[in-house]
Amino acid sequence: MTEKVTEPEFGDAGEGFILGQEETSPIGGKEIVIPDEEEQGQDNKTSAESQSSGNNKSIVNTTEWAGYTTFASLLRDAGLEDTLNNGGPYTVFAPTDMAFDGLPEGMLDNLRNDQEKLNRTLTYHVVNGEYRVEALKNMNNLTSMETGKLTVSTTTNGLIMVESAIVMDPDIIASNGVIHGTDKVMIPPGV
Repeated sequence: MTEKVTEPEFGDAGEGFILGQEETSPIGGKEIVIPDEEEQGQDNKTSAESQSSGNNKSIVNTTEWAGYTTFASLLRDAGLEDTLNNGGPYTVFAPTDMAFDGLPEGMLDNLRNDQEKLNRTLTYHVVNGEYRVEALKNMNNLTSMETGKLTVSTTTNGLIMVESAIVMDPDIIASNGVIHGTDKVMIPPGV
């Protein structure tokens, strides 16, 4: 059954949804399909269906497939593609393209031009081990690959927050971990 999506109930939550992709809603856990004009009526798979049918896309490829193209491109630019595609399992908190657009003017260019800061920022979004949203609800913190402590909390309306980023698109399954789409870019201290 396909359900039409209207306005999200929180912030700018819609930016993690991709036309033609089935998503699991962070509100109520309902599965929804957001068809694009050319794919209406086609059978799309949910994250759960992808998992049960054996998603063979690794972290970086799944991140890109799910529409987090800026994050995936930056992972490649930083030389992290091989690490994240061949190791794991990992949990990745992938900011939306709109989250990158919301950075202070010039910050994204500065990160792209400083390999060390780019690498530190991106690895701050990656945790060793696979933590689905249900597990995150029972956690207070995680340690990122950047070795920074990430505070994890649950809002009063049941949404997961990592630092100040809200997990809007949870449990995107990859062959070597899980990706959670977030509404903000988390910047580690000192960057």
